[in-house]
Amino acid sequence: MPDLAINNILKTEITFIQKMIQEYGHRQLLKKNQYFCRANSPNSLIAYVVKGGLKYCCYDYKGKEQVLSFAFDGELIGSYLAWQTGNRSLYDIQAIEASELFCINIKELSALLTISDFKISATRFVEVIAFEILRKTVSMRCQSPEQCYLQLLSRVPNILERTTLRNVASYLGITPEALSRMRTRMLKDD
Repeated sequence: MPDLAINNILKTEITFIQKMIQEYGHRQLLKKNQYFCRANSPNSLIAYVVKGGLKYCCYDYKGKEQVLSFAFDGELIGSYLAWQTGNRSLYDIQAIEASELFCINIKELSALLTISDFKISATRFVEVIAFEILRKTVSMRCQSPEQCYLQLLSRVPNILERTTLRNVASYLGITPEALSRMRTRMLKDD
């Protein structure tokens, strides 16, 4: 039960932050493959995805792209550690389809959150996001690719209409061929 209470608090805070970004931020349109944020670059923006899809990605030691996560309609994006540490982003955030965002500088958002009736500090906001990242990381490390794929489908049922098989396979940590076989097997089991 405590997890449910925590999730409700997180949802309330995130909903409030989304509303603040839409009210005080600026609209940004990204074309497919356009970047919101680049690795090794400073980025102090946070965005609310009104419509569209983006991927968080970086490159491994062999130069191969690794998809870390996705963000879709109604979700927040940004380079969270870069804000907290003043460092550069660890990853790219790239549109996988045409996307509409509302963006705001984290310092502006922090000031707005501090003076609002619903008090949330920038530190608390980053804690909320860090909790979500940790939850996703544990899930990805402790569940099978099939379980992770099913979770992704429950979140975004039309994922393969919105991005490539290669992106989804990279996110799951498997090859595109293994994902195709897994999908075929899952269809036969239904």
